This record gives sequence, C-alpha cells and structure tokens, in this order.
Amino acid sequence: LTSIKSVDSMLYNHSVDVCVVAVMVARSCGATPKQIKQLATGCLLHDIGKLFVSHSASEVSMVRQHTLLGYELLKNSPEPDLLAPHVALEHHERQDGTGQPRGLVGSNTIERNRDLPPPVPTLIGEIAAVANVYDNLLTGSPSRPPMTPDTVVQAIRNAAGGHLNRAIVG
Repeated sequence: LTSIKSVDSMLYNHSVDVCVVAVMVARSCGATPKQIKQLATGCLLHDIGKLFVSHSASEVSMVRQHTLLGYELLKNSPEPDLLAPHVALEHHERQDGTGQPRGLVGSNTIERNRDLPPPVPTLIGEIAAVANVYDNLLTGSPSRPPMTPDTVVQAIRNAAGGHLNRAIVG
C-alpha cells in the first residue's frame, strides 16, 4: 500500500475508497468476518498491478495486465491469503462473461452456483467489482467527469445482471 501511495496518490485514494465501499456492501450481503478481512486486504491492493504496466498500453491491455500482475504479486506474498489475490484478478470480470482477464461467467447470486462451468467468480471478487465501479463513476476520469451519487447508484442498478452481480447490487 505504501508503494501505491508513493507512486500514485489518486490510485491510493481509490484503493482506500473501494475498500470502504466493499466492506459496507459485504456486510449487507452477510459476508463472514474472515471474508470481510480478505475482501478488505484485496481491495486495498486490487490495483497494485498498475504500478507495473506501461502507461502507453491500450485500455484493454492495461486492464488485463494489471489484474494478472496484481494477482501474481499477491498470491506469492510472504503471508499468502487464499482469496485476497482474487480481488485483484476478478475486479474487472462481468456476469455475462465479457470481463477481463478470464471472461468468467457469474450467477447473479450471493451463493456460489457450483453448476456453472469452472472457474466461478469469487463472492469477494464480485463485491470488489461493484465497489470499484461505484468509486470510478463517483470520482470520474480524465475522459469522463464525476457523476453525482444518485446518478452513480442508478448507473450501478442499470449494470446489474449483465455487468455486475444483481444480488450484490440488490
């Protein structure tokens, strides 16, 4: 986290904001304290792979690269956590299978649907995706102005089902 803050303070703020939103969402979804801890750790570091991606990379390439690089870094940490690295890997996946980097298909439920062909997205990865979209829309970007909180909530609701997990958005 210190590395993120020293390189990019906006990315650091985004990571903290995503963490806070994700923890609140996870509590409302009935996540266990252990899941919440794994989610919080993963959210604080979900974009760490961006520190290793060239700024000249295309948007699709940057998304794919930073999720994979973040996952590899976190899964090989000195104190590995089994689920936290999946937040870095899965926060750009979509319910309809069009996300990055693996094109996972979700079930739009809180309970994991083991009838889907593996791999199945993790609950904490899907919660992180909702929190990430929320903060990105609220904050804006160089190519898009920030949205008001009410507009962000409506945009999240509109993305439920295809992009974001419908049950998490609730």
